[in-house]
Amino acid sequence: PLNSVGFNSLAPELKGWRINSGSTPSGNTGPTSAFQGLQYIFVESSGSQVGQAAEISLCVDLSNWTIPGMSWNYHMFGAAIGTLDVDVSTDAGSTWTNLWSLSDDQGNFWQSAFVNLSSYSGVVDVRFKFTTVPTTGSPNWEADVALDNVGFTELTLGCTDPFADNYDPLASVDDGSCLYTGCLDPYASNY
Repeated sequence: PLNSVGFNSLAPELKGWRINSGSTPSGNTGPTSAFQGLQYIFVESSGSQVGQAAEISLCVDLSNWTIPGMSWNYHMFGAAIGTLDVDVSTDAGSTWTNLWSLSDDQGNFWQSAFVNLSSYSGVVDVRFKFTTVPTTGSPNWEADVALDNVGFTELTLGCTDPFADNYDPLASVDDGSCLYTGCLDPYASNY
């Protein structure tokens, strides 16, 4: 079962992230609505300085899962998007290990991501960290990044596309292994 994180319970610890519904205040960046439900969290980049970071960390006990994982949805749209990192700490935040990183404009839509936490056990901290970058020709306010639907779950990796030959109806996260047979000649009648 997915254990979702409620953003309202995190309000005192948002450290640069804001709870929002609807569009972000800046144009040409950010989502127009939540991925799921009514609220999401985002970083308002207007007025930010180069290299400035917004971070939020979540403490989770992984002992209830065999192959624990964290999944989330992200929205990274804008001409001046920086870098979104996901890090894990086993020492209450003294040191961090990067598990996932993505930079630059990813399009004006919500996307899904996950990290496999099976190499960790017990209580860990997981951090989302967004860092602004220098802009050339684009205003730094076109860099709002948003998160939604953050949850911890037992990972079942496999092909989640029902049209693939190796579709796995039990898979909870697509691992990129989907296979498709058929004619690969675009000029054939059965392409």
